[in-house]
Amino acid sequence: MRDKQRLITSTGRRRRHPGLVSTTVINTCLGFGLAFLVLLIASHTIKAVSLADADKEQHLTVSAPLAEREEGNEPQPPIPQHQIYLPMLASNVSFSAVETSPSLSTPQLLAEAVERGEITASERLLYLAYALYEPQSLPPQFQSNIGWYGTAYVWEVQNVMESLNSSSLDAVQQELSRLSVLASTVCDAEDGTNSTDSTNFHFSYGTIGGGLTINDYITSMETTFGIEVTQFGWAKPPFNANNPFGRFPIQIFALGGGLYGYVSGGGGGDYTGFIGDNPNTPATETDALSSCMVLNNDFSQFPEGTQGALVSTTSHEFVHAIQNGYGDPGTREDAMWYES
Repeated sequence: MRDKQRLITSTGRRRRHPGLVSTTVINTCLGFGLAFLVLLIASHTIKAVSLADADKEQHLTVSAPLAEREEGNEPQPPIPQHQIYLPMLASNVSFSAVETSPSLSTPQLLAEAVERGEITASERLLYLAYALYEPQSLPPQFQSNIGWYGTAYVWEVQNVMESLNSSSLDAVQQELSRLSVLASTVCDAEDGTNSTDSTNFHFSYGTIGGGLTINDYITSMETTFGIEVTQFGWAKPPFNANNPFGRFPIQIFALGGGLYGYVSGGGGGDYTGFIGDNPNTPATETDALSSCMVLNNDFSQFPEGTQGALVSTTSHEFVHAIQNGYGDPGTREDAMWYES
């Protein structure tokens, strides 16, 4: 009985029997040990699941064509020789492994790829040339339906094409040289199966989609002429000696995704090139260029709506044709022109 009684120390404080203290401590330690064991098992389980998920994600990033080749399925059709896709061959990067944003246009996607080190500056120029002149050759990860105007990029690409070394062994230069021949046929006598003239423009075209007709293009261009030349007083673009129409040449063509249109002023077609002095101005220019315009044949893909996209494109691009006539085609002059 005395062993089970509470004992009082010399200070008057109560304490439990030593045997009872030992039992309590043992029970407490056992409880902590079991809790630690449970946590240890749980942490190992979570780690195993994480590794499995990571392995699963790693397998999911493999592109379908690569997976098919590994499994021994039928090989993919060979890429035509001119579609060299240089950075992809050099780095073994799968098209599907490159993240792209649907909110960016083709030029913006190319600029981001350069910043990330995925392509070089010269490869960017090659892909811009594809987007302008041979859109079916543009790698899929750079294709976009986000709208963009092409004149500034045409100017950039044509400046490089004019300085190409035809005997160069560099693959990019060889491909740009091939595309320069294609670019030189834009706005020439063979464009389109149909042609018609309005008061100030000569139109060459094939099929026209998006619910528009050639009359819609004529109305939009003549309205633009009335505003920018008649009302604003800007000079008409000059024509070169190869232009038999006495009118500004326009080609309506199936352009690549997102491309509204562009003006070609120095390296494309029979109707473009150096003039020197624009006879339509009172001043004497030394760098005036004759130019032509290329418009998309289907504006239904753009968010402004078919008619809205047509009108905004004709008014925007004809300003560049007028700039060429003054010898001011560079991008640095654009801000002054739009402010005026």
